[in-house]
Amino acid sequence: ADGIGGRPFRLEAIGELERWQQRFPHLFVVARRATQEQGRAGPDAFRRSSAEWAHEMRRAVFCPVLPGDNTFRMRLFHAVLAGCVPVVILFPGGSWYRNHGPSVERSLPFTVRHHGRQFVNWRGLAVELPHYPEEESFGAWAKRLVPSLLQLEASELQERQRRLAEAAAVL
Repeated sequence: ADGIGGRPFRLEAIGELERWQQRFPHLFVVARRATQEQGRAGPDAFRRSSAEWAHEMRRAVFCPVLPGDNTFRMRLFHAVLAGCVPVVILFPGGSWYRNHGPSVERSLPFTVRHHGRQFVNWRGLAVELPHYPEEESFGAWAKRLVPSLLQLEASELQERQRRLAEAAAVL
């Protein structure tokens, strides 16, 4: 299964990110849905205004953009506009959305240059962390997410941030 339906990987990844966030609070931003998770985390855990959420995204270095519903692109665009490096699952077949799903180039806008207009190098601005469902559980993928981000070279991160600024101008 690719995890779409019940989105088991979202819960595993968010749980892992929340554990790391205790240690690195400004490294990335983590969000749970109030409608599904509020009972587990307490009544005040999800009361963030839009301004607070935007501030958290702007201060974070990485914004995990996990698939699972129709807001995938919206989360991706918000991360780019906030200058927060998107972190995505690279599924077999080249999709960020699901196992053997549509490629990034076929599913996102502004992927090619038309008549001199700019384009967005989506793969060049996001961090793609491959997941091969037949070889590893999603829990194992989630456990290597933050350690993989911590191993990125500063120069690579700066280049991704430069590409984010270029993409934000196009969006």
